[in-house]
Amino acid sequence: MVITPLGDQALLVQVASEPGESAFARVQQAAQALRDAEIATIRDIVPSFASVGLMLDETARLAAVREAVEAVLSGLPAEAPPVRGREREIPVCHDSDFAPDLPHIAEHAGMTPEAVLALLHETEFCVHAVGFAPGFPYLAGLPPELHVPRRATPRSRVPRGSVAIGGAQCGVYPLETPGGWHLLGRTPRLLFEPRAEPPAWLEPGDRVRFVPVDRKGYNDHQRAAEEARRALIQDTHPPFETRRVIQVVRPGAFTTIQDLGRYGWQFVGVPVGGALDALSLRCANLLVGNEPGAAAIEWTMRGPVLEFATDCCVALMGAAPADLQVGRPWIIHAGEILDLSHAQGGIRGILAVSGGIDVPLVMGSRSTCLRAHFGGFRGRVLRSGDTLGTVKPSIQRVSSAWSIAPGMMPRSPDAEPLRVVRGPQADWFSDAAWGTLVSAQFTVTADADRMGVRLKGPQLSSAGAREMTSAAVTAGAIQVPPDGQPIILLADRQTLGGYPQIGYVISVDVARLAQARPGTVLSFREVSLEEAEAERLDQVRSLGLLSVGLASKRA
Repeated sequence: MVITPLGDQALLVQVASEPGESAFARVQQAAQALRDAEIATIRDIVPSFASVGLMLDETARLAAVREAVEAVLSGLPAEAPPVRGREREIPVCHDSDFAPDLPHIAEHAGMTPEAVLALLHETEFCVHAVGFAPGFPYLAGLPPELHVPRRATPRSRVPRGSVAIGGAQCGVYPLETPGGWHLLGRTPRLLFEPRAEPPAWLEPGDRVRFVPVDRKGYNDHQRAAEEARRALIQDTHPPFETRRVIQVVRPGAFTTIQDLGRYGWQFVGVPVGGALDALSLRCANLLVGNEPGAAAIEWTMRGPVLEFATDCCVALMGAAPADLQVGRPWIIHAGEILDLSHAQGGIRGILAVSGGIDVPLVMGSRSTCLRAHFGGFRGRVLRSGDTLGTVKPSIQRVSSAWSIAPGMMPRSPDAEPLRVVRGPQADWFSDAAWGTLVSAQFTVTADADRMGVRLKGPQLSSAGAREMTSAAVTAGAIQVPPDGQPIILLADRQTLGGYPQIGYVISVDVARLAQARPGTVLSFREVSLEEAEAERLDQVRSLGLLSVGLASKRA
């Protein structure tokens, strides 16, 4: 087994060189052994086809974690027992609007569309991993005749339920997401529901067959699935009520409730999520006396207008109106209106409120998962008229004479180059491609969201055409699709990715990237992994000192 870094806050354990039944069994064996070992600084274990991703907390030292992992895996037997799960059938409709890529796949395979579908239906697939999106099954067993390269440019929107193939892999999109695979049909089957136990309908080892249905059969299955989902929600999650502290007068743009994200669920494809500018969230919460990861209000471009029903201590970080102070707590009184609609100095802002925003905990977090429509405030962006409360009604003693030191404030993304380390597929690219990455300028496109940032610039060409087996990814990953234009992943990223990762933005600079507006011109500078880790640990120490200092001010 080979262990390689994924940036400075994750490791990838390469269990086998190629996917297959033997590799799958060994991956499941290794993942279970690491779960049982309960290594303190590992907060997520993400199995894939031939590897296991290990997501670490901010205090982790890569060398120490690697040593502990090697000790666990060295004790495993050479042969892993086979994994056999349940038998599952998935209804799928292949009407032309559900299967726009069927003609292309048939042409590539040298077959008729009918022959392609017949081959798909007679194949028994095995779930080798669940990832990319909540409940997304990666299915092994796609016949070689249907192996087709991924799309050169991913679609920005793939409809929920789409049955798709890419490379040697097959899968089903449980939610509407971007994606680079080819679409062969659509299923009404509900594959993920956060309130269910377990939340993902398919799990590694399950055997799957696709069963064709016509449009009427599709609609019948869809109605039944929706009725089952509504019944589950009613049984497990009664309407949430909270005391009124904040009234949303105007919601601003893309305003949600976020904390530091949800961990422990990436193995079923649930993204970490959380605040895109995690440093700003931590600082704002400390300023008002909250735990660093308390839920707060995050917005993009234009902040909300909020009316307060009771006295609160608040703090702003990130993008904010010029007439309001950032990095300093103050008291807002009952009846006052806070207008954040003219935010400047970045693209995303954070408002922390003493006590922390009160929304239900879902899968261990209060963060909004917009693509799966759960968490936060009813799984959606805030709207006019929404009412928010706080977990712990409190008012903190504050002083206007002090604020966070400038060195703790996130720097502008274009103030200086973003620091990068080489990624696990850096050797797939020529030296010239890496040289271009760290010397050229790239522009943030309008196609940027909480999942990631697409850049426009010189093409980063790989040394040779090859298909990558999907593996774990984390924030800061610089993925390069076939069109050569890099995509850098952020908080709502997929849990598994299939594009080669030429590099990683170091963990402390991801918050800077999250503040980049469309049109921002970025550049990159290479640093060593040791430098990246030292910067991360230094930020942990600085936050600790800030917490102690603020506590002494309130004593």
